[in-house]
Amino acid sequence: MVQFLKYFKGCTVTKICFNYFIKFSFFLLLLFFSGCSLKQEIKEVSLPNQNIQNYSHNFNALPQTVTQNLYERHFRPWSQKRISTSKEDASWGLMYSKKQMYGVNYKKLDSFWFNEQISNANFEDFSKDNLKAITIKNSHLKIFPTLLPLFYNPLLKGEGFPFDYNQNSGIKINTPIIISHFSKDKAWAYAESSFASGFIPTSSLAIVDENIINTFKKSTFYVAVKDNFPIYKNGIFKESIKLGTIFPKSQQGNFFVVNAYHNQQGYLQTINAPKDALIEQSLPINEQNITLLINELINEPYGWGESFYKRDCSALTKDYFSTLGVFLSRNSGQQAKNGEYFSLKELNSEEKKEFIIKHGKPFFTLLYLKGHIMLYVGVSKENDPLAFHNIWSIKTKSSFGEEQRTIIGKAIISHLDVGKELENYQESSSILNRIESMAIIK
Repeated sequence: MVQFLKYFKGCTVTKICFNYFIKFSFFLLLLFFSGCSLKQEIKEVSLPNQNIQNYSHNFNALPQTVTQNLYERHFRPWSQKRISTSKEDASWGLMYSKKQMYGVNYKKLDSFWFNEQISNANFEDFSKDNLKAITIKNSHLKIFPTLLPLFYNPLLKGEGFPFDYNQNSGIKINTPIIISHFSKDKAWAYAESSFASGFIPTSSLAIVDENIINTFKKSTFYVAVKDNFPIYKNGIFKESIKLGTIFPKSQQGNFFVVNAYHNQQGYLQTINAPKDALIEQSLPINEQNITLLINELINEPYGWGESFYKRDCSALTKDYFSTLGVFLSRNSGQQAKNGEYFSLKELNSEEKKEFIIKHGKPFFTLLYLKGHIMLYVGVSKENDPLAFHNIWSIKTKSSFGEEQRTIIGKAIISHLDVGKELENYQESSSILNRIESMAIIK
């Protein structure tokens, strides 16, 4: 500092010059740190009207009946003699032990932590038990037998919360599963459902016998068309029910769930049916019901892998279609191949818009880009294609050109170039530019 002040000898008033120097230095520091600012910004982006009734007129009855394949797929684990997932596929997550991963405190996880998880996972007993079971509460399917999260470097763009790589999927109450084996501490079971597999807490499941299986399979079904409503047994809260949950209907018009004895053997319980929240089988496909579903799902906070019992992009589309009797795969890449497939990779942005508007079936068309999937809902008044999707963020740039994320973090109706009004919008990284394919669900 003393050496630097020699440059101010020519000033008439050294004190004034020094003050200017301090202010200038502060300005330089401010500029420097603004370039090193948080790589995720929370901003409100410009969205079209979020009332789906403004767009439900886009609905057109499909020329053919949508395949009602949901219930057959739902009960598939109970028709299997053994888990269908291979040991290699079931243990794919062990590869994280060879990467630099971070824990709940954003500190690097060491080999001791991974060795402990791998040992408890007990893949030596893979496919030893093959027990038929059912979930008795909403739960999660984990990569490792622990509730603790697993992050890539949280200082990297688009990493850290909420991207817990130990979270494979959520799983609803009353979901049929088959158990491969138990962890060494018996606190977890490796289970396979109709849509995903992973470690589930044993407190979330019950073993079922043929009586329970037959009661479920021979029943007609209720499906939940409301989201996050409570059910009770004898006035005691049992669970908060997610839209798309399936329940067998009792002869008295109520519905069945399963509870567990201390030895994990299941027994049937009958719950009074909340008439406004459940409908028999699946919803008829019409404009009114499409509107009902999207109104239930819109604005829900984003939940990676259904963390915190919220939905990500593919959980939203899966639950939307399940209430219509249509089974979708669990992740976005698989869902993109569930319908009639059209590649859009070779088209520019305007050509993509034209193709989607011309060939897409509103409310029954999925738009896919790597890592994300959306439901096409038709066009705006300006004849611009619109999508319904649950999205965490869009790629943007800081004023210094540094790549960052602008967080949206909820289910929205948007244009395909959502965020284009932002100063730091990246057209090359926009959703529209990155759309790879379209699939019409039939």
